Amino acid sequence: MMQPPAVRAFPILDAAAALGLKVEGRRAHCFNRPGHKGGDDARPSLTFFPPVNGYKCYACGAKGDVIGLVRAVQSVGYQEAVAWLEAQGTPACGVRERVERESCGGRFPDERAIEVYTTVYENCYEIGPEMPAGKYLRTRGINPDLANAHDAVQMGEVGKLWGRLTSKFDEKQLKDAGLVSHSGRFLFGKHPLLFFYFDNGKPVYIQARDVSGDSTCKELSLAGLRSPAPFNAELLGEKPEVVYICEGCIDTLSALQLGYPAVGVPGVIGFAPEWYERFRGVSQVYLLFDNDEAGHRHAAELRSQFRMRGMKADVYHPQGVGVKDMNDLLQQKTKRK
Repeated sequence: MMQPPAVRAFPILDAAAALGLKVEGRRAHCFNRPGHKGGDDARPSLTFFPPVNGYKCYACGAKGDVIGLVRAVQSVGYQEAVAWLEAQGTPACGVRERVERESCGGRFPDERAIEVYTTVYENCYEIGPEMPAGKYLRTRGINPDLANAHDAVQMGEVGKLWGRLTSKFDEKQLKDAGLVSHSGRFLFGKHPLLFFYFDNGKPVYIQARDVSGDSTCKELSLAGLRSPAPFNAELLGEKPEVVYICEGCIDTLSALQLGYPAVGVPGVIGFAPEWYERFRGVSQVYLLFDNDEAGHRHAAELRSQFRMRGMKADVYHPQGVGVKDMNDLLQQKTKRK
């Protein structure tokens, strides 16, 4: 069903405010109380992405677009949500300018942030098969050696690493680098598997993953920042005939394990508009997003954007019983061997 253009473009931050959500920056406490332990989102886990008019809760997993937000908060159907948005009238002056200025995850890291990431990278370890990160990857069917070759690392003792960072950089620089949580602690303190996004030989972005299953959020990205390059961006510099775009680092490593030349985006709506030019010279792009509603929608949008720029792009969603993403496909094929 086609969404009315005016409704589809209604800024999600304005919609969230009108729905009564207390938005601070791009975050708010999640509306989906049953999805949170104790019936409440203890920290602001709901994040808004203005450039694509989407949202995602990094605790309970709720996600969608501006119409989906209205439907979820008000418990109404599609037509009721559209009518509600139409009744809001014209958004406040200045909102559209802000939306166009922002992008997925916020601003790009600057050189000072990259200096911080370099220190983090230099104080982490290559992943061994018996390390916590190595054991986790092996349960997902991923060879730790492959992960090492693509800039995944095992974080060592958290206190020691954070001590080195705080002794070398001031609080503002660490916050500007997106490494400080809302509570003022090291953002990745409970997520020892780190994925570094490299560009031109420098670590320009980090994502982190919990390997124990104890954290309420299994994957974290830098606070308030977006990546200036895809994961495994070096591949694009080789101008391969075919490139596969995956949703997240684990799926990208899974695709590489299966023999696909792949790069990754930090989440389903993490493809930055500045990246399209990086794919010039690639004959064919395949989008390997998750086999779910959000994956289908955003893969179709990216396919259209590539084609509008004269680049050949098609969508492939992993198929099979119990298969939702590329890692499911890898694990299924690994079990058959």
